[in-house]
Parts: sequence; C-alpha cells; structure tokens
Amino acid sequence: MRPSSSSICLQGLAWLFCALLLMGCKPKVPKGVIQPGKMEKILYDYHLAEGMAYATGDYTNSEQKRMEYRKAVFEKHGVTQAEFDSALVYYYRHADKLHDIYVNVSKKLEDESVALGAHPNQEGTGQFANLTTVGDTALIWNEVSSAVLMPYPPFNVVSFSTKADSAFHKGDKVLLNFDTHFIFQEGSKDAVAYLAVVFSNDSVATQVLHLYSDSHYSLQLPDANNVGIKEVKGFVGLMKGQNNDSETLKLLSLSNIIVVRMRETKQEQSADAGKPQSTADSVSHDSTSHNSVANQMPPSTLQEKMAAEGLERHK
Repeated sequence: MRPSSSSICLQGLAWLFCALLLMGCKPKVPKGVIQPGKMEKILYDYHLAEGMAYATGDYTNSEQKRMEYRKAVFEKHGVTQAEFDSALVYYYRHADKLHDIYVNVSKKLEDESVALGAHPNQEGTGQFANLTTVGDTALIWNEVSSAVLMPYPPFNVVSFSTKADSAFHKGDKVLLNFDTHFIFQEGSKDAVAYLAVVFSNDSVATQVLHLYSDSHYSLQLPDANNVGIKEVKGFVGLMKGQNNDSETLKLLSLSNIIVVRMRETKQEQSADAGKPQSTADSVSHDSTSHNSVANQMPPSTLQEKMAAEGLERHK
C-alpha cells in the first residue's frame, strides 16, 4: 500500500526535527574559554597591533613594540595574556573553529583596508597597495591577502594558480610578496614558500625558500629568455617540524599576500638576459640578519620534506 501524503509529510517533519536536534547538540566552547565572538574581536585588534609594530620599520625594537601593543589589546578587551594563550590553545585543538574565526578576521581586515582606500583583497602591500588587475605592474592573483596556517592538512597551506592571459608580455617578471608572524609555544619554526613559472615552451622556473622568522619575504622569477609565461603557481606551507605534539601551539600568520606581474624595462631585460637563475637573485627579505637556506638544503631532501608534509600536491 502506498503511503499517504500526510504520512510522508510527518516523516519529513520527523527527519527535520532530528536534524535540528543534532545541530543543537554541536559541542559548544566551554564557559572558561574566550567565546568565538570576543576572540574574533581580540584577534582583529591583535593583528592590527602586529601591523602597527611592523610598520614602524624599527626592527631592533620591534619585539618591544609588539609587547606594548599586545598589552594594550588585552587591556582593551579585559583579558590577560594567560587567558588569551589558553584560548588560543583551545581553538588550536579545534581547528575548524579557529579557521572560522580567522575567515571573519581576514574579512574585517580587508574591509578596513578598502575603507582606507586600498584595493579589495589587499591590506598593506607598500608600493603595491593600489594595484589593480590591469597595467604594466598588475595583480595576477588576489583571492586571499591574509591567512593563518596550522601544521595539519587542510589548514597547513595557502596556494595559488593562475593562467597567463593576453596582458602578459614576453620578458615579464612574477613577484610573490608576503609577511610572516610565527606564534609558537615551542619548537623550531619551519615553513616553506614555493613559486613556479611555466613558460610558453613548457620549461619551468622555480624558487623555494624556507621561512623561520618574522619578516617580509619576496620571491621573484623573470622571463629572462623572453619566451613568454603560460602559468604561475605557488604556495606557502607550514611544516610540522621535529616536535609533532598536537598539544603544542604552532601557528603561522601570513599577511599582505600578493602575486604581481611586472613589466621590466629594456635595460632590466638586457641585464637579466643570459644571467643564470639562482636563489640569491630571486629571493629576498627585509631582515639582513637571516640568510636564505634554500641553497643549503639538497633538492632531494627538500622534496622529501615537502612530500611528507603533503605540500607536493600543490606544486
């Protein structure tokens, strides 16, 4: 006998009721932990404070400035450093909650930047702050300007890939810029940045850089042989490191992420022509006290580490 329409309706309502019950049973944040809404506001001000400390350009006293700005943030929101650290550890253990919070924090930071005149999806990219997707120097990828990484997939990497269009010319240069801030309880800081350019003749140029300090980083690859660019891709990923304890807080905050296509002058192209590609030529960062270790690690070792961390698939 076929069920009546009223029976089907009652069954549907029963399923809906069960679904609502399951949603209502979703684990909530414990009372002793800073709640998501407040944590979001604290982290928003926290990252503004970090940006202010970095913007001074005084790298000698930057850590002292950061401590002062962080203290002001905690006082504003009526929390202690210990309460904030404890909440971070809790959200770190619940990566989905921390991810949701940072999605909102990133959106607020971007909205604030746009309100101050920056291009959408750019926060504070210095000389590139007002770039658009057209022109001799232009954005070629601007979907994410900030992110927070944890050493566990899928939250351990931010990647990008874009096909070249008619705006690309032979001899163009590709630039990846970003700022880093490590939030680690203990253990060695270990992250990697990867930039690759596929040329029209299917040859590939790559640059890989290990990141281990708070700094501004810049990777760049020129079309030195004037063959034309077909595709640009890359990623920034956080490694687990030697200490794989899931209870140990390890976060990498990325900001001012920008991928740019630059049109070189004839003089620059002439200087680059016939010049061998090397990490020293294509990688730089603001802190002069740290040197790139990209040349010091054998390619096979680096490939193995990236594969172990699940980053190889982003290449």
